[in-house]
Amino acid sequence: MALVVQAVRVPLSTPGAIPSLLHARPLFHMFSFALFFAPYVPFVVTGEQQLLRSEYFVNAHGARANGAVGLCILGIGLFDLGWQRGTMNRNLAHRKLSPAGLDFRQIRNFLILLTSGLEAVYLTAGFRAEGQGRYTGTASGGVIAEGLATVITTLAMATIAVVLAARRREVPLGILGVVGILASSAWALLSLNYGDRNTFLLVALSALVTLSLTTLYIGRSLLALLMLIGFIIYQIVENSRSIDGGTLSQIVGSGAQAFTDRESSFNISAVSVRAALALSEETGNPQLGTYKLVGVLGIFPFIRGYLFATTDGPLTSADALTSYLLPPSAGWSVGSNVIADIYLDLGLLGLIICMLLLGWVVGRWTAWWSENPMDPYRLLMYSPMVALVAELPRYSLDFPVRPLFWLALLVAIVRVAGLVSLSSERGQAKRRVN
Repeated sequence: MALVVQAVRVPLSTPGAIPSLLHARPLFHMFSFALFFAPYVPFVVTGEQQLLRSEYFVNAHGARANGAVGLCILGIGLFDLGWQRGTMNRNLAHRKLSPAGLDFRQIRNFLILLTSGLEAVYLTAGFRAEGQGRYTGTASGGVIAEGLATVITTLAMATIAVVLAARRREVPLGILGVVGILASSAWALLSLNYGDRNTFLLVALSALVTLSLTTLYIGRSLLALLMLIGFIIYQIVENSRSIDGGTLSQIVGSGAQAFTDRESSFNISAVSVRAALALSEETGNPQLGTYKLVGVLGIFPFIRGYLFATTDGPLTSADALTSYLLPPSAGWSVGSNVIADIYLDLGLLGLIICMLLLGWVVGRWTAWWSENPMDPYRLLMYSPMVALVAELPRYSLDFPVRPLFWLALLVAIVRVAGLVSLSSERGQAKRRVN
């Protein structure tokens, strides 16, 4: 909690942008507190041991609570230290110019058309990715739907960020801009309706981060209110997403009814850290980076299915935790979180190195963006990064790698195409002069 308070004391100030509290450091700490520490608050207040149990698991490993809390404090503290080191000596006075010929309008229009087109293909094909259909048994489309849904989510985060920021650069919203906002928002709301709350939050956070930099100052009170609303929506959808075909009022009503009756899903993350300690002690050895390798290979479409199709045993920390905590007939996955994931894969030393390095990379990314905060390419890489890092506590360490790699690849392709086009235009102008 102390890190949360410290992170929101002073907004991130960058010339050319509104001072903002909506950046990676405070958001990462807020999500971390909700997942790793808030579930222990009732136990600390009352001292009742049953609060360390869970309705989801036969054994919630409550005896390992102290070790789990210590592990989380260590990891999150190192992230903060790395972030501070990464943002030291930011040269905010140094302002790089965007490449000639590559402006907000061009990249904005390209993203809008690409996002809208892929979303239309997805819906026309009747796809429903696993995250959208897992809880109602309506998933369809297999790995193609999974990959396409990830691409659309990544593009929706970038599109809504660039469209909202373009107005700061005096680019009129226009019909195409409205289409971009509607396409990104529709994807987020469609995902939320299907029970995929994380996709909704990613797109919403990317939009809010951009608005906080270009349009609206978000102070501590408004930030706290937005986070509270977000967590309430998160929990209501958690409790109602097994309903398929009901009206919106029925779904919301069911979720709200269960809001106070059911254990928060945030407690699953707290339990999974305790389970990671127990599992690591039983197996004796970390996975030496196997889980990270599998995760990073996700940047190449279909390659994981080809390489590991016949592999027995868990390929991710989520697989390992699910098989350890749940019976084979459970029908759902525990998922993972950044602390348990690193600890199971790389041990305590790996946790120390990775969390410190993670904070440093996020800090350097923030410093790189701050050199020219309204450059369209930096912005479309920055706002989605903040959204992904904010939700990282709920996922494995490699969670942001695939979408950020694909965004970087897209930026590189568009830059090259724009420079080639600019060179061609200059060549034609010279020939006309001659």
